[in-house]
Amino acid sequence: MLILRTAAPVAFGAKLKRLRISIPGLGTTSYPLIMAQKKGYFQAEGYDVELMPMAGRLAVKTPMTGEVNLTSAGTLVATMQRAKLRMVMRVLRQLLYDLVAAPEIKRVEDLHDKKIAVADRGSVTFMVARATLMPMD
Repeated sequence: MLILRTAAPVAFGAKLKRLRISIPGLGTTSYPLIMAQKKGYFQAEGYDVELMPMAGRLAVKTPMTGEVNLTSAGTLVATMQRAKLRMVMRVLRQLLYDLVAAPEIKRVEDLHDKKIAVADRGSVTFMVARATLMPMD
């Protein structure tokens, strides 16, 4: 959960600090931010937050270009590629993925030589699928 705290409650009519946050569409990491905005939590703490839904890869790049202040997109791949990013909070303790397959697939090994769909080549989904399906020697 993202927690922003000011020294004192925001005075009525005080100028709000503008924050732009890129979010990778609707998903687990976006819901807390969307709810905080809808409930007025950001505004109560002195922030005028604009949530900007966009594709995951783009959402990760926008803080590096200065187009947004923060992102809720998974930055694992970008960090692995030595992007200059700093994690200030974490929404999930572990990655949440389901492997959905045709009824005849009973085990991960049954996927050998099958095509696997992922969100985007090089994405976290791609990395998780690749690590899961790599043969263990």
